[in-house]
Amino acid sequence: MQIQIPNHAIPVSFEKAMERYDQGKKILATLADENGVYGAHAYSKDWTNLDKRTKEFKQYKEQGRWFLLSQ
Repeated sequence: MQIQIPNHAIPVSFEKAMERYDQGKKILATLADENGVYGAHAYSKDWTNLDKRTKEFKQYKEQGRWFLLSQ
Protein backbone atom coordinates (compact mmCIF):
# COMPACT_ATOMS: atom_id res chain seq x y z
CA MET A 1 0.00 0.00 0.00
CA GLN A 2 1.37 3.37 -1.01
CA ILE A 3 0.86 6.51 1.06
CA GLN A 4 -1.04 9.22 -0.83
CA ILE A 5 -0.51 12.93 -0.20
CA PRO A 6 -3.87 14.74 -0.12
CA ASN A 7 -4.64 16.87 -3.20
CA HIS A 8 -5.19 19.93 -1.02
CA ALA A 9 -1.75 19.66 0.67
CA ILE A 10 0.51 22.63 -0.10
CA PRO A 11 4.30 22.03 -0.17
CA VAL A 12 6.22 24.36 2.16
CA SER A 13 9.63 24.61 3.77
CA PHE A 14 10.27 23.14 7.21
CA GLU A 15 10.48 26.67 8.66
CA LYS A 16 7.13 27.66 7.13
CA ALA A 17 5.54 24.42 8.37
CA MET A 18 6.70 25.15 11.94
CA GLU A 19 5.46 28.73 11.70
CA ARG A 20 2.03 27.56 10.58
CA TYR A 21 1.99 24.80 13.24
CA ASP A 22 2.63 27.47 15.89
CA GLN A 23 -0.39 29.33 14.49
CA GLY A 24 -2.55 26.24 15.09
CA LYS A 25 -2.56 24.84 11.55
CA LYS A 26 -2.31 21.17 10.59
CA ILE A 27 0.88 20.10 8.81
CA LEU A 28 2.14 16.93 7.17
CA ALA A 29 5.67 15.55 6.95
CA THR A 30 6.57 12.80 4.49
CA LEU A 31 9.57 10.61 3.74
CA ALA A 32 10.11 9.28 0.23
CA ASP A 33 12.60 7.39 -1.90
CA GLU A 34 12.70 6.28 -5.53
CA ASN A 35 9.76 3.92 -4.85
CA GLY A 36 7.46 6.65 -3.49
CA VAL A 37 6.33 7.91 -0.10
CA TYR A 38 7.06 5.40 2.67
CA GLY A 39 6.43 7.48 5.78
CA ALA A 40 4.05 10.25 6.78
CA HIS A 41 3.05 11.99 9.97
CA ALA A 42 0.47 14.73 10.47
CA TYR A 43 0.91 17.22 13.29
CA SER A 44 -1.54 19.61 14.92
CA LYS A 45 -1.52 21.59 18.16
CA ASP A 46 -5.01 20.20 18.77
CA TRP A 47 -3.48 16.73 18.88
CA THR A 48 -0.40 17.75 20.94
CA ASN A 49 1.67 15.16 19.09
CA LEU A 50 4.75 17.15 18.03
CA ASP A 51 7.82 16.39 20.12
CA LYS A 52 10.94 17.86 18.54
CA ARG A 53 13.17 15.61 20.68
CA THR A 54 12.08 12.33 19.09
CA LYS A 55 14.19 10.44 16.58
CA GLU A 56 11.19 10.26 14.23
CA PHE A 57 10.71 14.05 14.21
CA LYS A 58 14.43 14.65 13.62
CA GLN A 59 14.33 12.28 10.64
CA TYR A 60 11.35 14.12 9.15
CA LYS A 61 13.08 17.46 9.78
CA GLU A 62 16.30 16.38 8.07
CA GLN A 63 14.98 14.21 5.22
CA GLY A 64 11.30 14.97 4.83
CA ARG A 65 9.03 17.11 2.72
CA TRP A 66 6.55 19.34 4.51
CA PHE A 67 3.00 20.30 3.59
CA LEU A 68 0.22 22.50 4.95
CA LEU A 69 -3.04 20.61 5.45
CA SER A 70 -5.04 23.61 6.61
CA GLN A 71 -4.64 27.28 5.79
